[in-house]
Amino acid sequence: MNQLINTVSSAGYNSDVWIGLYSKVEWKWSDGYTGSGAEFRSWQTGELYINSETKACVMSYSTGEWWGGECTWVVRFICYKGTQLEPEYVFVNQAMNWSSAQRHCRENFVDLATVRNQSENTEIQNLASGWAWISLFGYPRVHWSDGSVSSFRSWYSSGHEIHVTVTCGAAALQNSGNWRLLPCETRLPFVCSGIPPPPVKRQVVKLRMKVEDSSVDLNDPAVKAGILKKASLQHPS
Repeated sequence: MNQLINTVSSAGYNSDVWIGLYSKVEWKWSDGYTGSGAEFRSWQTGELYINSETKACVMSYSTGEWWGGECTWVVRFICYKGTQLEPEYVFVNQAMNWSSAQRHCRENFVDLATVRNQSENTEIQNLASGWAWISLFGYPRVHWSDGSVSSFRSWYSSGHEIHVTVTCGAAALQNSGNWRLLPCETRLPFVCSGIPPPPVKRQVVKLRMKVEDSSVDLNDPAVKAGILKKASLQHPS
C-alpha cells in the first residue's frame, strides 16, 4: 500500500486509480434450484449497494423489477409451497430481514420464492405492493487479476455500488489509498505491476595480445576496431 501511494503521489496524482482488484457476484437460489430458468433475472438496475464482500440479497418490487441490497434490511417477503417445478406463491405481510424470512418460509411452506421466468415473475409482481424478499442471494467474491491470493484487505469505509456481475477495484488516494469498487467502465488512471527484469550480467574477458608486426600502431582507431571485432567473434555474448 505504501509503495502504491508513493508511486501515484510522485506522479502528482491524488484521486482514484485502478488496481488489479475485481469482484464477481455468485448468485444462488435459497432452495438450491439449478434447473431450467435458474439464470432468469429481472434487474431494476445493474448495481447493488452493499459493503465490499458481504452477502447480497434480492428483493422484487411491485413493478416486477429486482434490486439487490443488504440482507439485514427489513422488508416483507414471498414464500412458495407445492414443488419447485409447480410453485404456489404466498405473500407474507410481515417485515423481516432476509434470513428470518427464509426461516419463516422453510418452517411454514417450502422456501422463499424462486422465480424462473417472466410468467412466474408476473405472479409475484401481482402479490405484493412495494418491496418483497425473494430467494435469490449472492456473495461478491474478490479476486486479483493476476490470480494471486491474499487475505489483506483495505476497504473504503462506506458502501460500494457493486455490479450484479463484475465490479472493478480502485485505490482512493484521497482516502489513504483504501479500496472501493466502481463500475468497470469508469475511466481512471491505473497502476501496473510486474516482475522486474533480471540484472544485466557483465563479464570481463582478459586477452593477451601478440603483435607480429612491430610497425602496427595499437592506438590507431582502425586497429582497435579490428581487435574488438576479432575478440567478439572468439567470445560471443
